[in-house]
Amino acid sequence: MARVLLAEPDPDVLELVERALGGWGHEVVRYRPEWAPGEVDLMVFEPGMGARVVRLAETLAAATPPVQLVVVSVNPPELAVHALRPAAYVLKPFSLAELEAAVAGAVARVERGS
Repeated sequence: MARVLLAEPDPDVLELVERALGGWGHEVVRYRPEWAPGEVDLMVFEPGMGARVVRLAETLAAATPPVQLVVVSVNPPELAVHALRPAAYVLKPFSLAELEAAVAGAVARVERGS
C-alpha cells in the first residue's frame, strides 16, 4: 500500500488514525519536528499543528512526484491549505469510513501518478 506521514496533535486522534491506517495495510510514519522529508507517498495532517507542518506539506506537494495530501481538521478548509490542493479534506469529527475513502482516493492518485 502506501507509506503515510501522519501529523496530528491530539494523542487520541493520532492513535485512532495510526491504527486505522495500519489496519488498512499502510506503513505509518509519525511526524516529529526534526523529521526531514523522506520517502512517503501520502501525508495525513492537521494544519492546526502549525506553520512548520503546513510548510512541510507545501514542500511534499511540490515534490516530484508529488506527495498526496489528506487534511484532517476541525476547521473548514482554509485558503492557505486549500491552495495546496489536497486529495481530500476530512472534517472532524469524522467516521473511519470517511477517512478510509479519503485515503483510498489519495492512494489511487499516487498509483495513477497524479
